[in-house]
Amino acid sequence: MAHYCPEETWQIAVSLFEETREAMRARITANAWMSQEAKQKSIAKLDDLVMGQLVPPGGNFDCSPLLADLKQCGTLMDAAAVNRRFYNQCMMRFTGEKLVRGNPYTLGASDLGVLSVGGRYIPGQNLFSIGAPALSEAMCDYSSRAALLGTLGTHIGHELSHGYDFIGAQYDVTRSGPLFTEEGNAVFTEKAMAVADMLSRIESGNGIVLQGDKLITEAMADLTGVTLMLDLAKKEAGFDYDTFFRAFADFYFEYEYGYDARPDRLAGWNPHPPYHVRINFTVAFFDEFYQAYPSVTEGTPMYIAPEDRILVW
Repeated sequence: MAHYCPEETWQIAVSLFEETREAMRARITANAWMSQEAKQKSIAKLDDLVMGQLVPPGGNFDCSPLLADLKQCGTLMDAAAVNRRFYNQCMMRFTGEKLVRGNPYTLGASDLGVLSVGGRYIPGQNLFSIGAPALSEAMCDYSSRAALLGTLGTHIGHELSHGYDFIGAQYDVTRSGPLFTEEGNAVFTEKAMAVADMLSRIESGNGIVLQGDKLITEAMADLTGVTLMLDLAKKEAGFDYDTFFRAFADFYFEYEYGYDARPDRLAGWNPHPPYHVRINFTVAFFDEFYQAYPSVTEGTPMYIAPEDRILVW
């Protein structure tokens, strides 16, 4: 079947997805606020989860113009703009695709919101898709294990975690009821809203104070994506945390650049935090970040006190 992500790249993504699934299984199993029944439901849903790849109708999409343009870029900002234009071209090719659950190469949906080249979790189907451009070397760094986890890994972890957020948690594996008990949902909500309150203290670059309650779902997914990758990193001796965090920053800068000046984001309609918040706010929740960058201490802009480094998962 024609697809425009090289087979070896897709197999790397599949393997990393399975590692991420196991990391999430360990998080669920060790979770203190979930009942045993909720854990069983959550693991059953995890086992049922499918990852797919969005591909354009009619076969391969030629990526050579993107690669040629990237070689001419003098700055990261130029490269990010080139990527964004390429994404928009790809998006137009997805219109009209049908969703086929379980087929890893032809995945789309009638909902135009799903037809993106980034990633999208679909709660009622328990699947998420990643656009092939987001798997390319123009976006993900395959040069080392640390760089891979910081780019593709955090992306996979982000999308996987949507099955366990405010919307995803309303569907168990049978799509007939919620995952959490009433008590568990109360703890989940309390933790999430504490993070939302922290977001609401941030003023974005355009002078508008963020609305944490509007951004918390995507912010939690960012946090969970990094959480799961750092769980994998802990298993490896001599893991390069500096490369990991820098790769994560580069990935989300390229992924998000160009969105922050759009009317929907300025008006607060976009559910994703601005890219500089997605990067700086997220990494500051992890002890490994402070170990990698000891100059970030109390009183510096990115510092978050240990008691405020709240992780839902």
